Amino acid sequence: MRHLWHALALGLTLSTSAAAQTPTDGLTTCLAQHTSAADRQAMARWVFVTLASHPDLTPYASSQATQETGRIQANMAQTLTRLMTENCARETKQTLRQGGTAGIQKAFSTVARQALTDVLSHPNVAASLGDTVSHIDPSRWARLLLMP
Repeated sequence: MRHLWHALALGLTLSTSAAAQTPTDGLTTCLAQHTSAADRQAMARWVFVTLASHPDLTPYASSQATQETGRIQANMAQTLTRLMTENCARETKQTLRQGGTAGIQKAFSTVARQALTDVLSHPNVAASLGDTVSHIDPSRWARLLLMP
């Protein structure tokens, strides 16, 4: 059951559709090649503080995280600017011309998924996912799997 939960969690973050070549493919590849582990950490922090701004999640964010929000946002803006205007300038320009801002968003989403995959693969996060699995009722899953 624990492996099922891990597979579901990773599947949700990694799901992509197999489609024909798009204008964003070159940008996606370039971003992946130029995004360092530190860049992915910055993205993961940015995703965290951004999600923590939702009223349903704010009570669970530490005061330190909320105090750091401005710095984390500025760091993410610098990272994005470097990636899009320096490391992948040609690909960014081509994607904007052919795919518009939706193409930029799609390419960035692919890199952000990798950052989240890095977070999910950390042993502490994996243990937390496992703790969640311990609260699942296996008999309900068994009934589902045995249903005709």
